[in-house]
Amino acid sequence: MQAFQHLQDFERVIAAYGRWSSFHDAEVHRIALIRAVPCGAEPNLELEVHAWNMTSEVTSEGYYRLTHHHLITFLFEEVSRVRGEKGPCY
Repeated sequence: MQAFQHLQDFERVIAAYGRWSSFHDAEVHRIALIRAVPCGAEPNLELEVHAWNMTSEVTSEGYYRLTHHHLITFLFEEVSRVRGEKGPCY
């Protein structure tokens, strides 16, 4: 079993790209630390990236043609190590 196969909904990434993306050149669009969680629970972290497939085709401007643009959100639950003081319970 590949490591990414432990992720919930990994099949949606494969369906979008035809394979598992390496996210090598993905652009980070948003990072959110969600600290407003029930008292005693660890915060969650959301990471949203813009990813695509790069083809071997070169455009008239001299850039590789990019296809299958998608925004993908990863949710990391129960983040136990965050730099700084833990906020109040909500």
